[in-house]
Amino acid sequence: MKKTKFILPVLAMLFIASCSDSEDNAPLEPITKKEVPLAVIEKLQTAYFSTSNAFLTTYEGKSVVAVEDMFLTLEEIDELAEKFSNSEGVQRRHYTTNNLVNIPNNGTRTLIVDLTSNGLGRLGVRALNRAINQYNRQGLDLRLRRRQAGEGVNDIDIRVTVFQEQPDPIRNTITLGRSAGFPRNGNPAPSFGINSVAINLLNTTRNELSRTMAHEIGHAIGFRHTDFRTRESCPSRADEGGAGVGAVYVDGSPTGSDTNSLMQACAGGNTNPNQLFNANDRRAFRRVY
Repeated sequence: MKKTKFILPVLAMLFIASCSDSEDNAPLEPITKKEVPLAVIEKLQTAYFSTSNAFLTTYEGKSVVAVEDMFLTLEEIDELAEKFSNSEGVQRRHYTTNNLVNIPNNGTRTLIVDLTSNGLGRLGVRALNRAINQYNRQGLDLRLRRRQAGEGVNDIDIRVTVFQEQPDPIRNTITLGRSAGFPRNGNPAPSFGINSVAINLLNTTRNELSRTMAHEIGHAIGFRHTDFRTRESCPSRADEGGAGVGAVYVDGSPTGSDTNSLMQACAGGNTNPNQLFNANDRRAFRRVY
C-alpha cells in the first residue's frame, strides 16, 4: 500500500484542513507530467526499472523522473545505469541496497525525520509521530526523532515533503508516496514525498498514512521491496532487478511470500493496527541495524 492503491469511483474529494504546527510552510508541489527523453528511458531500463508509467517532473526544485515509487534526478539515473549489476536472489525475502546508513562502532546514530510543510495537517504530524515511535520500539542502533527547538529544515536528515499527483485513470490506481532514492555516502536518502491528493481522496487514516511513511523511511535507510523480483503486489508486475543499487539478501528473512511485510511494493503491511512491523520485518531491520 505504499506506491499505489486501487481506487473506486467517488462522488467527491475529501479535503483535510491544514493546521499550523512546527512545520515550515513549504508550498505543495503540483506534479506536472512531461515525456522522459528516450536516452533516459534506456538508462532506467538498463537498471531494470519499469518505465511504462515514468514521467519527467519537478521535485524539491529539481528536475526528476518519477519512476515506479521513486523520484530520481538525472544525475542519479546516470549513476544507477553505470553501477548496474544484475543481482540474483530468491523472490520474496527482505533485501537491502549495497549502501546503508553508517552507524558508529559500538554506538548508535539518531536521524532527524520531519515534515517540511503543514500540507497534511495534524494527520501528517500524528502519522509521522507514530511511524517514528514504531521504529524506535524495534531496539535498533539507528534511532529517529523529529526536530527540536532551534533546529531548522537544514538540520533534517530525511525530509517529509508533500506533492500533488492525480490518479491514473487507466490503471485505476493512485500513488501514495515516492522515495527520493536510497542511502549515499553513509547517509540516508534526503527525503520522501506523500501525495496529498491520495490522502484526501481515500480519506486516509492515521494508521494507513503512518504505514506509508514507515515504508518510505525504510527505503531512505536502505531497504528494498520484499517482492522486488516480481512486484506481485502491484497491478503491473515487473522485475526491479538490481536497479543500480544492488539487492543484498538479509539473512534469516523468509523465502516465501510475505504479504504483510511493511516493505511490499504496493500492498501489505501488518494487519495489527498496533504494529507496523510484522515478525519478519522486525527480524530483518534488527539484523541490519
